[in-house]
Amino acid sequence: MRIAFVTELFYPSIGGQEYRFMQLARGMMRRQIEVDIYTTDHLGSLPSEDHVNGISVYRYVRLRSYVKPGSRSIIQLLKFIHATNNLLGKINKSYDYIILNEMPIVHLYFIRNNTNLIIDWCEAYQGGLLKFLLLPATKRFIRGIAVSEEIRDIIHAYNNKAEISVIRTPIDVNRYICNSQEKDKRNIVYIGRLVPHKNLLNLVKAVMYINKRYSRCFIKLNIAGDGPLKTRLLQYAKTGCISVLGKVSEQEKIQLLTNAFLLAIPSLREGFPNVVAEAIASCTPILTVMAKFNNVFKFVRRHGIGFVSPSPDYIDIANTILNITHDEWLHASIREQRLREEFTEEKVITSLIRSLTRE
Repeated sequence: MRIAFVTELFYPSIGGQEYRFMQLARGMMRRQIEVDIYTTDHLGSLPSEDHVNGISVYRYVRLRSYVKPGSRSIIQLLKFIHATNNLLGKINKSYDYIILNEMPIVHLYFIRNNTNLIIDWCEAYQGGLLKFLLLPATKRFIRGIAVSEEIRDIIHAYNNKAEISVIRTPIDVNRYICNSQEKDKRNIVYIGRLVPHKNLLNLVKAVMYINKRYSRCFIKLNIAGDGPLKTRLLQYAKTGCISVLGKVSEQEKIQLLTNAFLLAIPSLREGFPNVVAEAIASCTPILTVMAKFNNVFKFVRRHGIGFVSPSPDYIDIANTILNITHDEWLHASIREQRLREEFTEEKVITSLIRSLTRE
């Protein structure tokens, strides 16, 4: 079997989709399946052919100054759409299956729907301009995979003929420590990009609100990651109850998740970030918020693995934290322990192969 993964961005770019395709590709290779990855030279200076962790990577189009915070260069985006359409025409007969990531969505309007083409749905929207953009694209394709049940359900609602399998992003579950005795019951951790739509400022205000109420560091917040909000967040770190750690190593991230009582994902917009799987592997319940484009809160509710603030507002987030009981927290952690197996490479790759071959 030969499989091609086609994605807008890949390493050295770092993000959820890059990690997802890397993990799926490595898992397939360990099953003796031939895998290639096709992506862009998003920096304008990367080699056209490369090897990353033993995987052949082909950069089929060079895009200069393509990625901007929260947007794409229009001219370079048009170049990407044209190049991707040409690529799929050229490689179609060379692979048994081609797995194409949905982002940046607009390229899906122009791609021919071949029987071996599988769309990887990683985000879905139920309102606003993003829904308007996504809806026509979903109707053009039958076969697909989705990172979560929530995203699968939205895509299927837009196209009831779609055949969508939930294929999680595999992680090495055994690297993470699932032990409630390791948890610091006053420690909340955030791990991710420090950008506005992650709603971090309201998370910080919620922690400050709680601590002001108790006149001490009743709750501590560790923020790991980098981005344009870092400088502003550092101003809050002066209180001593909030730590802005910047980028952390894999081992440091694992330790943060091991010790945390809650993983906070207060985002206004979210698909299914990899840190959700890592929190599940660490048996660390998730704190998130109800927001129109946040798919995490639906996943948390479906599986009962955390706590959902009724809004992204800091008062609601604070009250959600304060109302957590020990029994509720324990039950959420136990449910995560039961869910861990779904993210193992063995389980995920077996599911992916069955989905592709329709076994």
